[in-house]
Amino acid sequence: DNDDDDGDILCSNNGNISEEDERDDPWKLWDNSSFNLVDTYPSKFIVPSAMSNDEIISAASYRSRNRLPAVTWRARNGAVLSRSSQPMSGITANRSLSDKLLLNLLRTKGTLNAIEESNNPSKFYILDCRSKLAANANAALGKGVENDKNFVNTRLEFCNIGNIHTMRESYQLLTKLISPGLPRERTIMES
Repeated sequence: DNDDDDGDILCSNNGNISEEDERDDPWKLWDNSSFNLVDTYPSKFIVPSAMSNDEIISAASYRSRNRLPAVTWRARNGAVLSRSSQPMSGITANRSLSDKLLLNLLRTKGTLNAIEESNNPSKFYILDCRSKLAANANAALGKGVENDKNFVNTRLEFCNIGNIHTMRESYQLLTKLISPGLPRERTIMES
């Protein structure tokens, strides 16, 4: 055990979680091996165990390409880092109760109705890699942007990355330069 390590591996035994572990863990593995829910996510990814399968599917349907918020890392204090695509809120700012539940469970470290959360709510940050202008323009196309006012103790930050497609092309060129001759594989940047 390394005391300098700030994070935890969320599952052991090569990704297998026993039924006993699952009952006590606020997180569960979603079986995406058929890639029916999210074709750009791995065969298994982590979601809150407090949500039903139907709620997970509903939350996914609210996101562009079904890319629902999925846990990618957890700090020792239980805080998580997750990834997702933009909500399909559109110009009318449509909302999804399942998506709201999912984001709130991410904020509360996967637990519902914890006394400490009601007394001292966790801070929650949503980072949108786009510029605010690009995010708002996508709303006119039926996609959208998070509204931090819809969530407790939440702050939305824009990272102002110009054009993600240009970033992807730059990444591909850099990879080709660094690793000439290696077989080309699909990477996270290409998902």
